[in-house]
Amino acid sequence: MKDAGDIITPIEPSRKLSDAIRDVKNAFADRDDVVVDMREAHRMRLDLLAAELAPVFADVPADMD
Repeated sequence: MKDAGDIITPIEPSRKLSDAIRDVKNAFADRDDVVVDMREAHRMRLDLLAAELAPVFADVPADMD
């Protein structure tokens, strides 16, 4: 039963679906941006590590395996 004070505004189904699809697409785009940022950060950490280890590798004799 509905109370007299309840006002229900119907939403056009096609509009509601399009909003949901847009929201999902935006969420996927945001997620993709985060994944790209994480990959770039990981690569930067590896580059920094390689730069720090370069002198150590340079000190290793050539005849060592």
